[in-house]
Amino acid sequence: MKSNSNFKQVIECYAAILFICIIFFGSVYIAGEISGANDTLSKLPGFSWDMINTWSEIIK
Repeated sequence: MKSNSNFKQVIECYAAILFICIIFFGSVYIAGEISGANDTLSKLPGFSWDMINTWSEIIK
């Protein structure tokens, strides 16, 4: 019984910490995007189907 209660508390603690981290880093990211201080998404490469290998290229 005690281990089940302990496991529930551990899961609740991890969930709370994860939620707080998501809120914190999300608000920092959103504030940076709004102010123009970081343009993280523009630095990521754009997706193109040319990046995907076809089976004929894999077999070669």
